[in-house]
Amino acid sequence: MIFKNDFIPRVLLIILMSAIGAVIVFPFYIMTIMSTYPTLEIHRGLQFLPGNYLLENIRTLLRIDFLGYYRNSLFVATMAGILSVYCSALGGYALAVYDFKGKKVIMAIILVTLTLPFQIALIGIVIQANFIGLADTHWILILLAVPSAFGVFWMSSFARQAMPQSVIESAHIDGASAFMTFTKIGLPFLMPACGTLFLLVFLAQWNSFLLPVILLARESMFTLPIAIRLLATNFRVDVGAQITGLVLGILPIMFVFASFSKTLIQGLSASAVKE
Repeated sequence: MIFKNDFIPRVLLIILMSAIGAVIVFPFYIMTIMSTYPTLEIHRGLQFLPGNYLLENIRTLLRIDFLGYYRNSLFVATMAGILSVYCSALGGYALAVYDFKGKKVIMAIILVTLTLPFQIALIGIVIQANFIGLADTHWILILLAVPSAFGVFWMSSFARQAMPQSVIESAHIDGASAFMTFTKIGLPFLMPACGTLFLLVFLAQWNSFLLPVILLARESMFTLPIAIRLLATNFRVDVGAQITGLVLGILPIMFVFASFSKTLIQGLSASAVKE
């Protein structure tokens, strides 16, 4: 039997990718299996077959209003993603399309901001949150995610490569306002970048722990990472219920990845290769 020259390399590539995929999926499989066991069995060692304690772990989660914390995280992550994408698209579009005084200074400030960790501003964030009356609310978490230096830089870089300047100029000649040009022409070109940025912001807010634990005081306002932490007390740590909460917490992330995977690939590839 005669094979093509690339048959063996293709088979080796499939084997290699399958092995890498198995290594990536294995921790999630173990976590899912562990969610079906009580804490005592988990401490005894790894389990590879499903147990019969899943329903009891779910009942433990429901006793701390897990669904309420789930809704809180969904609200914060979704609203932060939408608002951050829209504002970043506005800023990136303006920096990519228009020439104005101070443009280079603004870009330099954005680049410098990218190098600074947000932890250095925690004290200022708490003071400002109390001053404007938004401490212990979800809106402070959302508003903190909206001004994204990375988002503006990402949108600006994408717009320069994916948006023909001639189309913008044609819209201005036809009498379209700047905002209408952005809405009708700019946003459609930026949709791959918008989908990618929404995914990144959603994941960051969904997994955020430091800011919620500092800014939220009422238990009813807690997000999912804090809720999972509630299962640990000074006397007992319910590891089984915590792992079950983590498994359930991954479901929205999987849904978002499945929904935006194509857009994510388009956004990353369009930004990586300049046409």
